[in-house]
Amino acid sequence: MEGHHAEGDKHGNEHGTHGAMAHAPGLGLNLALEDFTVNLHRPAGVKGNQFLRAKMSLSMQVPEEENCHALKGHDAHAEEGGGGGHGGGAPAVDPVEACMETFNKNMSAYTPTLRDIINTALMKRSAQQIATLEGQEDLKDELRHEMNSVLKNHGYTVQRVNLQDFIIQR
Repeated sequence: MEGHHAEGDKHGNEHGTHGAMAHAPGLGLNLALEDFTVNLHRPAGVKGNQFLRAKMSLSMQVPEEENCHALKGHDAHAEEGGGGGHGGGAPAVDPVEACMETFNKNMSAYTPTLRDIINTALMKRSAQQIATLEGQEDLKDELRHEMNSVLKNHGYTVQRVNLQDFIIQR
């Protein structure tokens, strides 16, 4: 199951998000982030380096003009058409894919800052702090708060931080 999430970085983002929109519109649009690999904080007395590899995505509330959920009625029409093989040309543009492409393009301006926020929050924690469910929930709360302080004036809100893979090496 974890391998499924990791294999879809480029193509899976659009297809995975499209499926999520059709079944759970309350979750927002999904922004998948590249993997994070960081050195964790090493408390006094702990020998050796500790690392974290994490795969995360963000469930985002977006400005109305980027709300791909408004296009969810398109899903039924796309399935009725059978999905391809008509060989035609340009008219086959999927409005949901076009919407997601716009969303991903617009979010790319903020991604370096969001990644910096995540890296900083991860590096200041020890393996012991984030090995527990409580520690992971605290991390997610901090990340959501910090990212929303950057995005709030731009019409975006991080609704949820999702951890797909979270591997600690001690």
